[in-house]
Amino acid sequence: MRNGRSGGKASGASRRRSKSIAQIISTIEKLPLNEVGKSYLKRGGLDLTDVDPEDLTMMDGAVAGVFLAALKGNPKALDQLARFKAQQQKDKLEIEKLKAEVKTLKAMLEPPENKQDDGFIAALADNSDWEDYEQEAADAEDKPDEADDGSPV
Repeated sequence: MRNGRSGGKASGASRRRSKSIAQIISTIEKLPLNEVGKSYLKRGGLDLTDVDPEDLTMMDGAVAGVFLAALKGNPKALDQLARFKAQQQKDKLEIEKLKAEVKTLKAMLEPPENKQDDGFIAALADNSDWEDYEQEAADAEDKPDEADDGSPV
């Protein structure tokens, strides 16, 4: 019993650490690329003249660094590039799927633009026959059934 409890506590602590690390990475990857990163990319032969240096993030630098390592023949960098590309394609497909779902939902919620009003609802609202029908229905409820003599209706 004691080992199970301590294992659960250790598992919870591990999950909290993993969450903290993921939050730190998420924060850092959005930061602007520092001068050390920019100079590393320039030394690696990447031409950054067409890129606004203020738009570069740490994640951009990391991805470019993986490209540079792959160009030098690092097999782990090549594997990482393949995973980046696969994730990018997966994200693109997910976005397309979500857009299609939103389009479908909008179509279900909005009436068709080309549908013409045939006046049916307006005719129902203006028809005084409804009052007669309601009176007949009320009268029918008050009458005793004629088939009370046991004969089939």
